[in-house]
Amino acid sequence: MILVLEASTTSAKAMVYHPEKGTIRVLSKPYANAGEDRSLLDAGTVWRDILELGRQVVWDCKEEIELVSLCSVWHSLLLCGPDGEPCGPIYSWADVSAAETTAEIRRDREFTRLLYRCSGCMVHAMYPLYKLIHLRRQGMELGDKFAFCQGSYLFFKLTGERLTSDFIAAGTSLLDVAERRYAPRLLAMTGMAEAQFPRLCNCRETRPLREESARLLGLRAGIPVMVPGPDGGLNQVGAGALHPGEMTLSVGTSGALRVSVPRPTFSLEGGTWCYLAPDGWLCGSATASAAGCVDWLAKGVLGGRSSYAELERELTPHRGMPYFLPFINGERCPGWRDERRAVFWGLGAENGAAELYYAVLEGVLFNLFQCYEELVELCGAPDTIRVSGGICKSNFWLQMLADIWQRELVVSNNEQASMLGAAVLGMQVLGKLERLEHYRPSGDRVILPDPCMAEYYRQRFHEWSKVYQQ
Repeated sequence: MILVLEASTTSAKAMVYHPEKGTIRVLSKPYANAGEDRSLLDAGTVWRDILELGRQVVWDCKEEIELVSLCSVWHSLLLCGPDGEPCGPIYSWADVSAAETTAEIRRDREFTRLLYRCSGCMVHAMYPLYKLIHLRRQGMELGDKFAFCQGSYLFFKLTGERLTSDFIAAGTSLLDVAERRYAPRLLAMTGMAEAQFPRLCNCRETRPLREESARLLGLRAGIPVMVPGPDGGLNQVGAGALHPGEMTLSVGTSGALRVSVPRPTFSLEGGTWCYLAPDGWLCGSATASAAGCVDWLAKGVLGGRSSYAELERELTPHRGMPYFLPFINGERCPGWRDERRAVFWGLGAENGAAELYYAVLEGVLFNLFQCYEELVELCGAPDTIRVSGGICKSNFWLQMLADIWQRELVVSNNEQASMLGAAVLGMQVLGKLERLEHYRPSGDRVILPDPCMAEYYRQRFHEWSKVYQQ
């Protein structure tokens, strides 16, 4: 049995997975005391919530755990003192306080291009490299600090070792993505030494669970704990999409599209990213807010007065619908403009809550469709598109996605594709799976596009694109 622990953007999660029977038990809990935008998280809270859920699923299953596999967000930063105690909050990908710093760096186009082609990451405030540069400029003393990501901090708490996978570290913008190691030029920009960051290793490496952590989880001390993997990359593994021609499209708090590539791949204008995969590379494009925009509208604007189902029942799509630019947390791909803000455009007195809801769903997908077109231009059209994330709970939104893309979609029946990917990687470590490419999820369903909606969305996307360009 494998225990998977995930520290996501908004919640702690725990899963027990059996290599033959599949998922046995899953628990999830929103972080306590987290701000509405989730840009800053308390490390102690994340650790306690992870322990609580891990202990609960282990108790519920009453089966022997052979391995602990870790999953966390791809882009986060936590600074700790020499004793390993946090010196401040976890800065998540949603924190864009370094926007002024990145805007200044991007004014040098040639230097920006050099940074992008070295790290695979465009210059953007979500990446830890630029958070560190910004904090240093703000006067923070970094010489006595140790830098972790959310996942490597959990690994440190569980094992006592400052170690992390190159898989997740690729999301820091501190690695040479071709060489799979820290880039001295990028480290120099932070003013920190390589020894202040976790040592890099392959994503299949493990270390023994230390006694104190084992007691807190209700496990046997010494069982192997895997170095952390990134949620987005593990989503690709869990979706069974490591073969050429397969694309994953995950729409959760944020949104992302990914394809496996045999070598580092870069777009001309930097509208895509390139990170590491377990045995190669992933080329992709991502948006800062997806379902996060829907939650913002439902709770922050509409005050939770209507359910999504009630809003959908009121809807009949028509050309007079308003448009929405989904940049409540700034823009990631394709424009990488941290300072951009969300916009409703074309609102009229005749538009009510249902039309606003529709515009948000559509705007999120139009932003992702922009990313899709750029990725297709770079890597070619995929043979299969595998969809996962919170969008899978909404047939209305899934059908809109199929109609905009005019593509058949393979929809995962597992809402926790990233945790499943961590379990699959764990199976390989335990010798129960020879190659990751051999894993195929079961029970997927297919959504077909409505050809009658093709022209409607083609025109809507054309108009939305004009709003985007303003």
